[in-house]
Amino acid sequence: MPTTEKYYPALSDLISINEVPSSLNFLKDGINKLFASTYYKDYTFSKSVKGDSAYYNLSLVCRDRIDIEIPGTGMFLVLNPDQSNADISAFPIYIYWEWKILAYKRLFNISNFSFSLKDSFHLILEILDTTEEVVLDVAIKKFYSSSVDTISSVEVFVTALNQEFNLSITAPIYSETQLTELVALINEHVPGGVATIVFAMVIEAVAEGNRKDRLNDFLNSFIPTDFESYIKDLIFPKFQASFQISAGLEFPRKQLQPLYNELGVNPFDSNDTADITRALKVIPKTDTEENPKVMLTFGNISLSVDDQKGFDYNVNLALSTNTYCQIGNTGLILNFQNLKIDLSETTNIPEATADGRSNDFRGVYIDSATIGLPAKWFKQKNGASLGIYAEKLLVGTGGMSGKIGLKALGGTNPAPVGSSLEFELGQNLTIGFKN
Repeated sequence: MPTTEKYYPALSDLISINEVPSSLNFLKDGINKLFASTYYKDYTFSKSVKGDSAYYNLSLVCRDRIDIEIPGTGMFLVLNPDQSNADISAFPIYIYWEWKILAYKRLFNISNFSFSLKDSFHLILEILDTTEEVVLDVAIKKFYSSSVDTISSVEVFVTALNQEFNLSITAPIYSETQLTELVALINEHVPGGVATIVFAMVIEAVAEGNRKDRLNDFLNSFIPTDFESYIKDLIFPKFQASFQISAGLEFPRKQLQPLYNELGVNPFDSNDTADITRALKVIPKTDTEENPKVMLTFGNISLSVDDQKGFDYNVNLALSTNTYCQIGNTGLILNFQNLKIDLSETTNIPEATADGRSNDFRGVYIDSATIGLPAKWFKQKNGASLGIYAEKLLVGTGGMSGKIGLKALGGTNPAPVGSSLEFELGQNLTIGFKN
């Protein structure tokens, strides 16, 4: 069991107990203790400029790794093994939320919103931030057009306005400022201004059963959908969250020994393809627990919840080693990445489907794998050995596809030594030498 100590901040450093709603005061003591004894790492956070969306990435840390020793083997079954620290279990969490209304109204309280036609109408106009002249112009052109050449649509509207609100406003003479003058008159005589008179004269003027259609008819000049969908999209928060569970099998060094290259770099952690061909060496023990060790990861379950899709999960049972490794002291080198086994006769792994295999395919897929032969078997001055490798290899019902071959493995030169013999498997078999 690993014992190396590293510092991880407490969750209470990230989330203040003062941010917990006052309605949950009775839980604060318990929450405070939970946050103080829960740790995190790899925290990233981003919030939109308008403040209406944000995402959070972090891993919750169990400082005492969650594991079970398999009796008599020296192997440990580890829950959520961490790639950078063998001491801990780390649970990746992703959270995303979006609340569009916050881009327009920072203090919006959904519990105070009635969802009435009137409130919806006024909120949409406020969000659109359009001018009163534009709102009035749409209302007049759509619902108060004149059928008489001698009477303008504005005059028809003003006549109806005077009757509706018991006013005696005179319609402004037609000019470029006609609507601006009319808006000023309305604001002077009617509390609530243009929005109030438009709702009363356009929406409430029809029978109650037709008002939703009338409101949609008016607002389709401003929004791309019906007003109910627009309001829901605006004021209901959206969120997504995911939580990952994985497992790994840790081997004692007498069975598998981890290998880095001569620069002390794990080839899996490097973007330099030359690192994979450098001489591979056993990593020295760093503590009494004989760390580091080889870990075989063999499962990843992602649990997710979405306000639109509900609860979902995805299971990936691919096998991978966390580094190149040597079997005991034999000099035999082994690594494989993303090994999947398909035993179902009714469903396929994605790689089999992409290769055109039928749903009854049963077999194995390997994204990449290497079996290195002991360097002492070869007379290479730079310490290189020969490796059997496979890439995107699919073996099972329907035959084989992918790539297998021989290549130089390791060596003190950063470039491959000699030539590689490469086989492309599939409908057409090609054989070639690759420098």
